[in-house]
Amino acid sequence: MNLYLDEAGHTGKHLFDAAQPLFVLAGVWLDTETEALTKEAMARAFGENAAERKGSRLIRSSPGRRLIRDCLKPCMKHAAPVSVYLFNKAFQAAAVVVEDCTDYVYNEAFEERWTWDTTLKEPLAQRIYNAANRQHLMDVWRTRLGSQEEFLASYDRLLLSLRLNSDRTLSDLAGMMRRADFASIWQATQSANASQWAYSPNLNAFVGFIQAANRQAIQRGLDDVLLVHDEQLEYQAALSNAFGLFRNAKPGRVILPNGNVFQTPLSNLRALSFAASTTEIGLQAADMVAACMRLFAAGTPQGGPLTDVARWVLAEGDNIFPIVLGPTDWQMQVFRHILAAAD
Repeated sequence: MNLYLDEAGHTGKHLFDAAQPLFVLAGVWLDTETEALTKEAMARAFGENAAERKGSRLIRSSPGRRLIRDCLKPCMKHAAPVSVYLFNKAFQAAAVVVEDCTDYVYNEAFEERWTWDTTLKEPLAQRIYNAANRQHLMDVWRTRLGSQEEFLASYDRLLLSLRLNSDRTLSDLAGMMRRADFASIWQATQSANASQWAYSPNLNAFVGFIQAANRQAIQRGLDDVLLVHDEQLEYQAALSNAFGLFRNAKPGRVILPNGNVFQTPLSNLRALSFAASTTEIGLQAADMVAACMRLFAAGTPQGGPLTDVARWVLAEGDNIFPIVLGPTDWQMQVFRHILAAAD
């Protein structure tokens, strides 16, 4: 079984792109038979020698959407598993502020549990996302690649403004966060940048995705899954390193307070490879799914041919996918839009 992965909404480390606020990582699981049938469906739709079928172009017109549905029909007919991870990019900037400032290694005002307890971290990230001046938040994210002086100044502006916020809980926590050792945080950030472990939607979504995909493989009884990711010039090394870290970890299970289970190693995911989407039908199918999910998440009126795609995504995600990460109200809105697309 191959699990083909492709992305949509890639803007690298630029999180505040109004035209592309959402990052999507989509996976389509294909056995040999379903892959062959999907290839035949694409050949009927486009011709044997057609260039790569790009979902981002097809999705713009009604005829293109019908072609997407027709190409994905074998996947839907054979109930192929499908996995989709949607990530609000701007929210990551707020989440990283929490990661930086509440780590007990750099800030003695916070207990060790702040490094892992999502019941503490996620509400604070939500508060920061809602309250922070967008420019201040952008500056903190941008200066992770800048000088130490810029980094410290940007954090000072952000946390001072949050300290003055009328939300008493946020104000108190911001006061505690200001006690962090920002010089050491900046040094750690530079090391992460150099080792390709720096925060990015691509890497963070991938790590969350493979953990959930392993649970899905276990649930489906699939024990020899090969991940095939679209070629990645910028993040291929980072994604390979992340996969290797989890794949080769000592056996064990970690249950977080929110109920998420992390299985180590990735027992049912055998290997990760990269391939050109021009030659892999499975990658083209994943690309089409990613394009559809961006459309669904935006709430663009649907109906018609893509209804079947939305129903397939909801039915064959095994109550694990789709995963939507971002502000709570945004998460609920995205799920409502996906459900509406399937109606």
